[in-house]
Amino acid sequence: MTRAHFNVCRHRGTRICAEDSGSFKESIQCPYHAWTYGLDGGLKAAPHMQEAEGFDKGEHGLHAAALAEWEGFLFVSIAREPQPFDAKWAPMLGRLARFGLAGLHAGHRVVYDVRANWKLVFENYSECLHCPTIHPKLATVLPYQSGANDLTEGPFLGGYMEIKAPNQSATMSGRACGVPIGSDVPVDDQRRAYYYTLMPNLLLSIHPDYANYYLVHPIATDRTRVESEWLFHPRTLEDSASNIRDAIEFWDLTNRQDWAIVERGQLGVASRRYTPGPFSPRES
Repeated sequence: MTRAHFNVCRHRGTRICAEDSGSFKESIQCPYHAWTYGLDGGLKAAPHMQEAEGFDKGEHGLHAAALAEWEGFLFVSIAREPQPFDAKWAPMLGRLARFGLAGLHAGHRVVYDVRANWKLVFENYSECLHCPTIHPKLATVLPYQSGANDLTEGPFLGGYMEIKAPNQSATMSGRACGVPIGSDVPVDDQRRAYYYTLMPNLLLSIHPDYANYYLVHPIATDRTRVESEWLFHPRTLEDSASNIRDAIEFWDLTNRQDWAIVERGQLGVASRRYTPGPFSPRES
């Protein structure tokens, strides 16, 4: 069973885990005064607290966070009274099931440090009006005017772009880098790429032969950490004839072009004379 707990000791509030990732074997112990918790979050041991009148270990387990799974992704809510995930995520439930995202395996991971506010990263991903000038390579594969939103409900925005023939996918060569990711994908989807911004911090890109996603982490008002993974069908990763670098290099190039322009945008919006200008229909 997968669980989520706040990284805060119930004794003196110490942050228990100092690393971003790792594993526990049988228990979780605070490094300060050795309060020890089970993997279920329950308090197992608290030195000398047996001497404290009225102390009940059952009332001092780690605070739990709501956890839900969707298409292989785990979502955590830190709200005291979180909305049911199925209600909050209703527009997305089953929407992308045909792509089999949960069965894909990571073939590459990278972390980008972007010197810009996270909202500029979100805005940039959500439109492609800038693509002909900022992304000349991408524009030859995914013409920006071929895009259409198919979802604008609630905290979700996105849709598809047509892959221009004779290209088969969004890769440096234009060829597919591996086998299709979905087992029952309609013919139209075999010639499209889908892009969605899913609040609060997930950007999801789906292509006929791979997917990649971006987790957006605000670090400061002018700095964002973006974690990204490229996901492939297991058979693609097993086949030596596959060329996953073709997909990785395509988006790494595109991403770095994006980061460069949003960093310039950050410098501009920080000006005392900046006021937002109007958006075209291609941006709104």
